[in-house]
Amino acid sequence: MDRSFAPAILTSRIEVFTKPQGHPFLPIIQTDFDMLYEILRGNLRTVLSYTDNYCQFVADGKIPQSDTDKHASFMQWLDQEAKSAYLVARGTLTPRTLDVFRAATSDSGTFAPGDFEEFGFNSMQNFRPYIKGLEDVSLVVSTQDDTDKRRKTIQVTPKGWLVQYYINSVTPKAV
Repeated sequence: MDRSFAPAILTSRIEVFTKPQGHPFLPIIQTDFDMLYEILRGNLRTVLSYTDNYCQFVADGKIPQSDTDKHASFMQWLDQEAKSAYLVARGTLTPRTLDVFRAATSDSGTFAPGDFEEFGFNSMQNFRPYIKGLEDVSLVVSTQDDTDKRRKTIQVTPKGWLVQYYINSVTPKAV
């Protein structure tokens, strides 16, 4: 979906769920919604799901009132979510698997098993265990082509993009 539609998505939700003569309250501001949309590469279903999770996080704690407080609260939540996703993945992945993940996210996040040379491997068979490791922690997903069952496409998942956000947001020594 075109990124230019992201603001309209949030605005339309506010309009639909505002009670007559009511004043809508959302703990998320437009720029933070746009940032989440960008991080998750426009996966609207996941953006709305994460937005709902954030609203639940706010409901369980101190509710921010100003835009500055809303942004600070959102960033705290986002950093916590991203770090948690990273630590789960990091606990089970080898350094080489994380290198494959970093390479996958440095471009569009979509590739094929036949692209093994671009990842520094000499065969598809040597490449496959690293993809399997990423699939096991839901950082990538493989799909089979509907028309040619022999073809596979591998894509970074929204969770993978969240982990990539975390990796890019901390110093290289901490990762």
